[in-house]
Amino acid sequence: MPEAKKSINALFGERLGKFKKKANISIAKISYATSISVNYVTDTINGKRNPTLLHVESYANLFGVSASELLRFDGSVPSREDLQQNIRKYFKVLGYNPTPGFKKLGPAYIVEEFIAESEPFGPLEAAEIKNLCNQAKGTSYKTNDVSRILNNLAEEGIIYKTQTGNAKKPAYKKVEE
Repeated sequence: MPEAKKSINALFGERLGKFKKKANISIAKISYATSISVNYVTDTINGKRNPTLLHVESYANLFGVSASELLRFDGSVPSREDLQQNIRKYFKVLGYNPTPGFKKLGPAYIVEEFIAESEPFGPLEAAEIKNLCNQAKGTSYKTNDVSRILNNLAEEGIIYKTQTGNAKKPAYKKVEE
């Protein structure tokens, strides 16, 4: 059975979510800057709302991109540094505190970023990936934390989980996209 096509609302929500995640900004800060309610922003990211053109423009202005770039569902997302700089400028233009206090990057974001930046690898156990990530990113994550994140990434299809004969120690691999 062919996979159902995603609705435009779902595609836009995914795209907005990628910008939010890359910028490392909270939904509350997006709401504050755009004057769009927290619930509406959340529902939009979850693909449950049909945003108006005015909302699309508000989100685009916040992230410092054009509305057409925000609507380019298969386009790349600007770097975290560029997005955060654009958000600071936007806050300053609005007369708000130009340091909106971006969220601290958590292990899920750091490990996912490490996986995305890595060459294809595998199969490697979670402990091996943890060691590589800690070395590359200067972190000190525990194997349990990294293993949980890797399981989530495997469920999303970003990496592949393979059995090693020990149910408690699966291996993960990243292949060419």
